Amino acid sequence: MDMESYVAILTALVGALGIKEVWKIIKKKVDHSSNLEEKQLDFTHQVIRELKDDNEKLQKQLNEQQQMMIEHEKKIAELLTINKQLRLMMDACAEKMDRMEKRILTRAKTSSGKKRGRPTGSTNKK
Repeated sequence: MDMESYVAILTALVGALGIKEVWKIIKKKVDHSSNLEEKQLDFTHQVIRELKDDNEKLQKQLNEQQQMMIEHEKKIAELLTINKQLRLMMDACAEKMDRMEKRILTRAKTSSGKKRGRPTGSTNKK
């Protein structure tokens, strides 16, 4: 359709309904489309707010988990130092045990040469 047809249709509507009625129809159409835009804008703002809230919650959880990881790393470091100390102590104890074993074996060799007599049940001298 060309422009002349639109003008003719508009003139016919204005003549039939009057300017006030046509203006009400146009205004209702414009208000309806602006309401849709406002609702869409409100929905967008609501989604943005929810995403920000979720982001803040996740950031807090991330910070808490980072703190927990730092604490765990400290505990691991402490346990590693304790483990090193225990290994050193075990090595020292193993050396002491070796020396004690050698002493016991050398003493056992010297005392094994001595023979003990059999104990007698009664001591009757005649």
